[in-house]
Amino acid sequence: MMITGGKTDQEHHILYSGVIRHKNVHTCAFGAVGFYLFHRFHVKGEAFPDFTSNANWFNVKLARGSRSSEKSVTYNTQLTSGNNAFAAVGINSVVKKTHLGCQAGAREAAMAGLSHDHIRRLGR
Repeated sequence: MMITGGKTDQEHHILYSGVIRHKNVHTCAFGAVGFYLFHRFHVKGEAFPDFTSNANWFNVKLARGSRSSEKSVTYNTQLTSGNNAFAAVGINSVVKKTHLGCQAGAREAAMAGLSHDHIRRLGR
């Protein structure tokens, strides 16, 4: 999936984003979002968003809070959940745990033998 609209940063450069699924279903973040949404709307029974107009669904949050689909999960809740998950598997990191996923692709590329220059070109 590729976001083609782009977002403009403070220097007026257009930033693009994209995702690609991982061949290993156990490490595919994109697939995990799909499983999460399936659970949210089909298992838990949350009302599926009405996409007929932007106003009907723009306030629906992907990472929703516990009381409302229009309230985001708080940073502290996200951080605590991340800390607990990493502690459970013995990962001790001083890096901001809410951003560890940002480094995973570069780390995996390095382990696969890609050069530093190739990895840098894949970043922003």
